[in-house]
Amino acid sequence: RKANKTQDAPFDAVLMPVGGTLARQVGSFLNHYDLPPHEVRRLGTGLMDDAVLATDRTLDGTWFAAPDPTLRNKFVSKYKRTYFTKPPRIASLAYDAAALSIILARMSLQHAPNPDYSHRAITNPNGFAGVDGIFRFRNDGISERGLAVLEFNRGRIKVVDKAPRSFQSRGY
Repeated sequence: RKANKTQDAPFDAVLMPVGGTLARQVGSFLNHYDLPPHEVRRLGTGLMDDAVLATDRTLDGTWFAAPDPTLRNKFVSKYKRTYFTKPPRIASLAYDAAALSIILARMSLQHAPNPDYSHRAITNPNGFAGVDGIFRFRNDGISERGLAVLEFNRGRIKVVDKAPRSFQSRGY
């Protein structure tokens, strides 16, 4: 049933952990039930990191976390120059994994005869800089990334909050 327009929605935002066609369908569904983007904020995940979705008016104003677009574009450009095609999304993760192994080897070979790929080395609390921004591995096996908050804004993707450049506490 349609929402009563004299009554505000009982929530301010909707988490949409979807991308592609499904994101468009959810945006359209919300509008159909009188919950337009200017009244109910759409919140997404990295699955929303798609310039095509930015053009969908039902998703205008959506916020989502994703790598800094500037860093991502540098990697894509470099990849295209080398391989003459756009990289698959997972390519940056593979690149970072290979780069991490090189960094760990270089750092440890300065002090020891063999590379150190130990749990202690990989869980460096300062983390590492990758092509999609900073990342680190916690002792409990969970990875963390420093992501930007992006917004679909009139057909474009706009940075709302820049990705952090380090894991130093911001003092919140």
